[in-house]
Amino acid sequence: MLSRGRAARPSGRCPVRPGSGDRGSVALWVVIFTFAVMVLATFVVDGGQLMNARERAADMAEQAARATANDIDITALRSGQVAISPGACAPGGPAATLVTAYARGTGVNAFVPASYHNQPGCWTGTVTTPAGPQHFATVTVEITTKPVIPIGIFGSYQVPATQTAYLECGITQGVAC
Repeated sequence: MLSRGRAARPSGRCPVRPGSGDRGSVALWVVIFTFAVMVLATFVVDGGQLMNARERAADMAEQAARATANDIDITALRSGQVAISPGACAPGGPAATLVTAYARGTGVNAFVPASYHNQPGCWTGTVTTPAGPQHFATVTVEITTKPVIPIGIFGSYQVPATQTAYLECGITQGVAC
């Protein structure tokens, strides 16, 4: 029954307040959004660590290759030939010593591998160029990095870098030896 000026109410039911059906939906949205942001932030941090490790490995490999190329064979030099020392890539040679010292000083887990993609981790050689023989040293350095949240296949990963340095004679000529 309707009376004038008053709305009829169904009997036995409480009045419905506006917005009461959305109770807690904002809290659920905040939880889901926070989880997604945390996952993305973890990937950003791990990606930054990966790029930093790649740069650091390249820098260490470059410096180790230079140190190896600068290890000149004194006996050959005294006989008039310029060559890189045969022990330059030995375990106690300049490449391994430099990488070990740098890793110890910075707290990074880095090393010169015994082999990398069917090549030694450190090797020297000579190529013939129009200017004459060109001596070189190539060094690979691997850095082991652990992600922020080590789950599943992301327990740890190794970041390699390979660099080559050439031996040059003279101060300003920059010609092959």
